Amino acid sequence: KLSLLLTLSQTRPGATQVINAGLFQTIRDSGLFSVDPDLGICKSTATADPTSAALSKYYALLLAVIRVIAAVLVSRGPQNQQTIEQTKQFLAENRTLVVSLFKRQAGIGIGGASVSALGDDDSTMARVVEELVELFVLLMTRTEFIDVSKSTYFPFELVPLSFLSSLSR
Repeated sequence: KLSLLLTLSQTRPGATQVINAGLFQTIRDSGLFSVDPDLGICKSTATADPTSAALSKYYALLLAVIRVIAAVLVSRGPQNQQTIEQTKQFLAENRTLVVSLFKRQAGIGIGGASVSALGDDDSTMARVVEELVELFVLLMTRTEFIDVSKSTYFPFELVPLSFLSSLSR
């Protein structure tokens, strides 16, 4: 697993070394986050599903990598613009996967059941997906990703400004 890298990332000097070693470029080159986990998911619970086992392993690997990214971001602090910008870019490049995880956690899309409503066989995957969602929310919050996403990373408005102003009335 990535426990040594996670331990290094939890200190400021270690996080600096991890970033300088090319954390984000290595993740990008690996193609790990370019996989669409929604493809080929079988929701059958009657038999052991190899696709589900593979998906569980995939989510566990994603979780290990996201933990490292979160540790680096937190350890380097809010004043480190280089890390914040690299994390924003990472989020923008992988928004399809992020949205897929958010939808899976909320029960939107395939199967229609939220991960918390899955059976005992899927409870480990449910916990992993929920932690992934929590860590992505942490990354978005610490980088103020949503605040700048309209102008910098997305060419469209996520929510019309007129709708937001009508809520405050």
